[in-house]
Amino acid sequence: MFSHDFANALSSSLVPDQPIVTVKDDEFRRLDFVKNLTQTLLNNDSSHGLVIGFDAPWGYGKTSLKNMVVEQLRDDANSNVTVVEFDPWMYSDTGDVVSALFRTIAQSLSGFGTGITALGVRHVLSVVSDFFTGLFGAITPPPECRSGRDQ
Repeated sequence: MFSHDFANALSSSLVPDQPIVTVKDDEFRRLDFVKNLTQTLLNNDSSHGLVIGFDAPWGYGKTSLKNMVVEQLRDDANSNVTVVEFDPWMYSDTGDVVSALFRTIAQSLSGFGTGITALGVRHVLSVVSDFFTGLFGAITPPPECRSGRDQ
């Protein structure tokens, strides 16, 4: 059993594992990489879509890296990019995730005014969100595929 003093000393020496939010807080000198990646994203022909990912073990700075890239994308004066951040870990099933993603995109587009295009895109995303909610909500796995449920 640890003494109270030892526990307090240990507690005060621990540093919480929190991602950085800005390049100003980067102690690993990743700014050149972040700027190069940001410019690559901005100059890429993503007419067919684009997905990037950071693959590393837990605690290696993936979220910090993402935060720095997002900051650079938002700060780029020549950028015509809308950054939509979405955290899928908050949802338990596919229908919820897809619906929430489209809702998040629609909400992000709400700042684009009330032009026909903006209203149309928001309406389409809202309809798609509702569709996926209904679709995935209506799909129930057969009894033999349900784990831990009464049959």
